[in-house]
Amino acid sequence: GLPEYNQLNLRIGYGMSLSKKIAIGTSGGIIQFNDPKGEKSAFGMIQLGIQYEIIQHIQAGFSYHRLLKDNSMPGHMAMDVLLIGIKYSMSSLVHFYSELEKSMYSKANFKAGIEYQLIKTICIRTGITTYPPCFSTGIGLELNSRLLLDTAFSFYQSIGITPSIGIKLNLYKQAE
Repeated sequence: GLPEYNQLNLRIGYGMSLSKKIAIGTSGGIIQFNDPKGEKSAFGMIQLGIQYEIIQHIQAGFSYHRLLKDNSMPGHMAMDVLLIGIKYSMSSLVHFYSELEKSMYSKANFKAGIEYQLIKTICIRTGITTYPPCFSTGIGLELNSRLLLDTAFSFYQSIGITPSIGIKLNLYKQAE
């Protein structure tokens, strides 16, 4: 994005399957950025979520995010964000995702995306959001059975291109 915003978003999380139909997860992290005046702001963040397979090929999820109060900003309050989404597996190679995100201080944000498994170790993704308007695309790489790497970028009209990288480590699978 724009260099004056200099955003950094660090998260760590854990998820597990409770059965073949239900999975849960949690994460925590920090979001740090420069405000429009160039002063640093930071927020803690926690997230809890659950995913349920409604019928074969269709999963629903619900997530609660809490952005924690930043004591350096007088008058700033903690913010709750609710998300509800659907994943539809059109085939073993193609998945469609949709999500509705709503906080008490902003408009509802609709998100939609598609993922295509190009080969066993590489998938490509693209998606859009409505508020703020954004286009994103990325590539997921399975480096081995335990380690996955995701790279992506989003384009926002207001701040430009924002790159991202994610690393997923599966503690329960044996490395190949």
